[in-house]
Amino acid sequence: MKKSIFILFSVMILFVLVVAPLSLAAPVQIRYTRWAGTEEAKDFQALVNEFNKKNPGIKVVAEFLPWGAYWQKIQTTLIAGNAADVISLNAGEAVKYINKGVFYDLSKLSGARERLTEMAKNAQKIVTYNGQIVGMPVGIGLRVLVYNKAMFDEAGVPYLDPAKPLTWEQFLAIGKKLTKIENGQVTQYAFQADSGELHKILINQAGGSIVDNISAPKKVTINSPEAIAALKYMKSLYDEQVIPPYKDVIGPWGNQDNAIVTGKVAIMFTGPWSLGTVKEKGMKYGTAPMFMGKERSTVGYVNFNAIAKNTKHAKEAWKFLDWLTSKEGQIRFAQTGDLPANISALEGVKNNPSKYSADVMNAYYEDLQYISMGPMVSDAKFYGDCDNYWRDFLDGKLTAEQAAAGYEKAGQSILDEINKKKK
Repeated sequence: MKKSIFILFSVMILFVLVVAPLSLAAPVQIRYTRWAGTEEAKDFQALVNEFNKKNPGIKVVAEFLPWGAYWQKIQTTLIAGNAADVISLNAGEAVKYINKGVFYDLSKLSGARERLTEMAKNAQKIVTYNGQIVGMPVGIGLRVLVYNKAMFDEAGVPYLDPAKPLTWEQFLAIGKKLTKIENGQVTQYAFQADSGELHKILINQAGGSIVDNISAPKKVTINSPEAIAALKYMKSLYDEQVIPPYKDVIGPWGNQDNAIVTGKVAIMFTGPWSLGTVKEKGMKYGTAPMFMGKERSTVGYVNFNAIAKNTKHAKEAWKFLDWLTSKEGQIRFAQTGDLPANISALEGVKNNPSKYSADVMNAYYEDLQYISMGPMVSDAKFYGDCDNYWRDFLDGKLTAEQAAAGYEKAGQSILDEINKKKK
């Protein structure tokens, strides 16, 4: 009896000394930060709460800031070396930091390379730099054609196919029918898109490119027959008055995110973020994939998460990021508004559309794998100087060939200077 009591007492002591402290150990805390408005912050906090519930050994503490304040803090904390463990980035802003060595190389972490292969191909390019994986794509915003069905009815133009893109020739022909001219003045344009984004997409559609590598460009490649053909097609859209003059950025036609709401444009080139306004207006609208040349391509904005290089909890940070980019996490993440970067999650998202019906979102699903971006160049002068050449072409001051050659020369000079500083 005494022996039994002694054994029981020993077990209790062992539990108190070993097991109990383990069960009471505080979870590893990591910090996660992202830009978000008030309502968006609620969606992202719900994501964090779900992860924390499933992973009691890790506590993710989130901080959400408005767009402007967010990027100011990112710049300050990355320079100071006290950034959050998991940082949210978009490709446009991240270009300032990718070559600075401030992000953890995810290829050192188990499963990261395999996870990256599940992402949309063009999204993979954004986060690979000099053999390193500097982040993991987590969400994609993209643009497709959104159109006013009433204007199509009035012009006798059939509604656009929600899955099959028009060719360049077909789109130009439809555009001519949808543009209205009264007493020599345009009263309704067929299409509205940002010229800065449009020329990049058309070059990709033609089978050309602006640079040799999106994330780490070394050579400007725009001076090619394909790119020249794209510039000529772009000019035809302006010459045939399918699209408002590129300089008319604050005219009555609106911009590419609100044009059809003005009642003066039939088609705009926009993302799901603009559909709420269209819906509020009670408009009868449809969506269709971006039109195509030799190849398909549309504007994509890749959002990704990086782990700070100086983090003390790389494994825990990766566990959170790995979940966010898994099929399960991506289906859940898509409810915040972005489309999934992980292609394996697409079917799940299609079956569970969050804000808009599947027939409206189908065009976005169709174009997801065809997203492309402009070159990630840290010097804003690249676009400032180079874009003048295609603008001069649209204005009739240069031929397409002269514009491509001038763009190449100016852009190469800037890239050479940037890459020289890296050495």
